[in-house]
Amino acid sequence: MNKETSKFSELEKAIIRTVAFFDIFDYPLTILEIYKWFYLTINPQQFPPEADQFLAETINKKRETNLSEILVGLEELKKKKVIDSKNGFYFFPGRENLVNLRQGRYLLAEAKFKIARRAIKFLRFIPFIRMIAVCNNAAYSNAAAKSDIDFFIVVAQGRIWWTRLLITLLLTVLGLRRHGQKITDRICLSFYLTDDSLNLSSIALKPIDPYFIYWLATLAPIYQAENYPAFLRQNLWLKDYLPNFYPVSLADRRQLKNQGFLKICKQIGEFIFSGWLGKGLENFAKAIQLLKMKKNKKSLANKPDSRVVISDIMLKFHETDQRQIFYQAWQEKLNLLGINV
Repeated sequence: MNKETSKFSELEKAIIRTVAFFDIFDYPLTILEIYKWFYLTINPQQFPPEADQFLAETINKKRETNLSEILVGLEELKKKKVIDSKNGFYFFPGRENLVNLRQGRYLLAEAKFKIARRAIKFLRFIPFIRMIAVCNNAAYSNAAAKSDIDFFIVVAQGRIWWTRLLITLLLTVLGLRRHGQKITDRICLSFYLTDDSLNLSSIALKPIDPYFIYWLATLAPIYQAENYPAFLRQNLWLKDYLPNFYPVSLADRRQLKNQGFLKICKQIGEFIFSGWLGKGLENFAKAIQLLKMKKNKKSLANKPDSRVVISDIMLKFHETDQRQIFYQAWQEKLNLLGINV
C-alpha cells in the first residue's frame, strides 16, 4: 500500500474525493453537502446490470454513511492538515479565499435563476414539456458572472423536434436564447430528452464519469410537473456512486408550479397536437432542423462518443465536452495525496 494512502481511512479517502472534485470548480462544501455528495468508489461486479431495483437499493443502503461519521472524518482530516474550514465551509489548506468567492457566486446564481424563471414562465405553456431544470455550475449556485444559463429539458415521447422548435423560436423572440456572441445570462438549449428514455447511464464516460455523476446530482428542476421523481427513479445508478444522495428541493423563489389554468392550457394544446396533426408537425420540425444541422461542418454528430447525440429520444449538443479534462484534474489532485480515484 502507498505510504501516503495508508494515512487515511476509507471514510477519509471518500471525503477527500468529494472535496477534491468540487475544488476543481473553486467551491468549498458544507458538511451537509459533503454528506449528500459523498463519493464512494464501486466495484463494477458489485451487482450485475440485470440486478433488480430492490437488490441495488439494498446494497446501496448498506453503503450509506451518516452525518456523525462524516463529521468525525472531517475532524481527523483537519488534525492531519489535509482539510481546513471556515464559517462552516470545508476546503483544502490555502484555499480559504473560496469562502468569499462562493458567497459572491451565490448572488450571481440568484440573478440567473430569476432570468431562468422568467423564461420558463413563458415556456411552460408549450405543450409536451415535462420538466425544465437548470444544470451545470449555476444549478448548485456556483455561477460565473459572464456565464450562460444551461437548461436540461424533458419532453413527451414523439414530440422532441416540434417542442424544441417552439422553445427555440419563443426564446429567440424574447431575446433570451444564447446564440453567436450573446452568451452572458442567455439560455443555452443544449440538452433535450424524451420521457420514455430517462435513464442516462449510457452516455456516461467509461470507466467512471464523476462530472456527469455530479451533473445529474445537482440538476435544479425549476419546472418539473411531477416528473423529477420519475427521472430520478430511472437513474438509480447514481446512488452506486453517491449512496447518500437525495432529491434536490429548491426554494419556492426558484420554482414554478403547474397551476390550474396552465394545466388546462397544456391539456388543450396536447389534445390538439396529439394525433395526425402533431405527428405531421413533428416530422416537419425534424426535417427542417436536420437540414440546418447538416450545414454545420463543425458538428460532432458523427463522432463515436456522447458529446453530440441526435436522435428521436435525445438531442444533446455539447460540442465542447470537458468531462475528461475534469476527470484528469480530479485524478491529479488525488494523486498528490496518494489516493486513487
